[in-house]
Amino acid sequence: MFVSALFKYFIRAAIPKSVVLFLQRDVDNLSIGQNRDQEGVKKSASEYDLHPKKEGEKLVSRLRLRAEGGFTLLELLVVVAIIGILAAIAMPQISSYRRRGYDADAKASVKNASTAQEAYFVDKYTYAAALSDLKAKGFRQSPNIGMADPAATATDFVITATVLAGCSSGFGVWSFSNTSGVFTGLPCG
Repeated sequence: MFVSALFKYFIRAAIPKSVVLFLQRDVDNLSIGQNRDQEGVKKSASEYDLHPKKEGEKLVSRLRLRAEGGFTLLELLVVVAIIGILAAIAMPQISSYRRRGYDADAKASVKNASTAQEAYFVDKYTYAAALSDLKAKGFRQSPNIGMADPAATATDFVITATVLAGCSSGFGVWSFSNTSGVFTGLPCG
């Protein structure tokens, strides 16, 4: 009984037909005294009947056909449920990664603008009050970032960048002041 159930399990696991027939032949030929002739003398390996019995062939064919029938509805539902659970876990993480990427983009734009401000200061001994002046010094604005003209005086400046898409209104705004040297702002939410 247990061997039969185990055999059915292995059949469903898509074992090739040649292996199944070989296993079935061994199971069919395992009767006590099967390898002895009528006088009790052991048969040589060449004298064994290598063909499975007819009943065994029918059983193997029936089990093999069931194994080749594809997946059951229950198996497909389990796979769909697992994929759904993984997607439910992954989606909030992906959104979080995107928001952090937007924040990093805004901070990078502010940092690049402040570097351009310092380059402008070296040449003019004052900070630029327009983005066009910073672009002349090599500043390149990111496409998803909105920047206002810097609030600049002769000795200090404040640069602010806002994420245009992907953040809630009022979030994703980052500023940098050369007097404090610190980024301040609201993370993308």
